[in-house]
Amino acid sequence: MRADEFETEAALARLARNNVLGLRNIADRHLDLKERAFRRFMRICRPHESNQQARRLFETRMLGVLKEGRLTINFNADTWFGNGREPSRVLNLFDRLGKPTHDPKIVKDRWYRNDVEMEFGDYGGRARSGRSHPLRDARRLVAHFCATGMNRVGLPTSPHFQPWVRPRYGALDFAYCQGGGAGGNGYGKSYAVLKEHIKHASTFAHTDSFKVNKDLAARSEEYGGHHITLHDAIATYFNLEKILLYCTPGMLRQIYLYASGQRARGSTYCLPPDTTGVKVNYIEFHAHADIRFDRDIAAIVISRSEMRSTFLGLPWNAAERHIRDFAQEKSIRLSFIA
Repeated sequence: MRADEFETEAALARLARNNVLGLRNIADRHLDLKERAFRRFMRICRPHESNQQARRLFETRMLGVLKEGRLTINFNADTWFGNGREPSRVLNLFDRLGKPTHDPKIVKDRWYRNDVEMEFGDYGGRARSGRSHPLRDARRLVAHFCATGMNRVGLPTSPHFQPWVRPRYGALDFAYCQGGGAGGNGYGKSYAVLKEHIKHASTFAHTDSFKVNKDLAARSEEYGGHHITLHDAIATYFNLEKILLYCTPGMLRQIYLYASGQRARGSTYCLPPDTTGVKVNYIEFHAHADIRFDRDIAAIVISRSEMRSTFLGLPWNAAERHIRDFAQEKSIRLSFIA
C-alpha cells in the first residue's frame, strides 16, 4: 500500500471510530429515561427529602456525581514499567494480539471480548436510525473498519479491521477511591487518571461489560419482564441517567450516599462488592479514542506494593527514578501510595 493510501485508510478509520458515538447518540435521541430513573431512585433509595427536594437532588447531585467522576485505568506497576519499553499510548486487547494462539482459553477470551464489543459498539450496524444516505454511509464505514469475526486461533478475520479503533477500558470513579475506580478488582493497585475531554469520547456501562447481560437478565422483573441487553443499557456522557436506571440497587444506593454527602469522596479504597456474580463493583467506561500519555493522562498513582525489590536488575530506587523520568517527560502528575 502506498503512503498516501495508508494515510487515507487511517483517516477513514478514525472517522469510523468517531461515528460510533455519533450513531449511538442519534439512536438514543428520542429516549427520555430521566423520569423513569427518578422514580426508580425514589423507590430504591427512599430519600428523606420532600419530593421536590429529592427531584432537585436527583437532577443536580445524582447525575452530577457521575459527571464529576474521574476516569481511571488500573494497572500493575511492575508489569507495566518492568520492561522499560512503555508505549506512547494505552493499548487495547486487539493492539496486543500479536501471534496466533492455540490455547483454547485465550481464544475463548478473545472471542468473548469481540462479541461484547460488537454489541455495545454496534459495529455491525444493529441500531438502525433512519434511512438517510449519511446514516447508511456512516454505518457502512463503521462496519468496514471496526467490525470483525475471530478465527479459531484468536485473530480477526476481516482484512479491513483496524485494531486501534476498538476501545480502551477503565472505570468512572465517582467515589474518587484511594485505589482508583477498579481498585481491588484484580486489575492492579496502581492507576492513571485521564483528562476530562476523554469523557465526551466514551460510552459507559453500569458494571463490567462482560457481566451486564447476565445481571440485567437476573433483574428483568424490575423492568416489567422486558429483556434489557448490554446494547440497550450503554450510556454516553450526555445520557448518564441510563446508569441510574439500569445499575444494580446496591450501586444506586452507593451513588446516593455520595450525592447526598453521607459518604465523602476519597474515603474508601474501593467500592464494596456488588451483586453481579463476582467481586466487581464499578462503572465501566470505554474510550473510543486514542489515549496518549503525553496528551490525555492527568496523573499516575503508583502502588509501591506492586514493585519488585529489583527493577531490570537494578535496586528499587532505580525503578522510582525511571518512573519519575517517564512522568516528567510526559508532563504527568505523579504520586506514590503504599
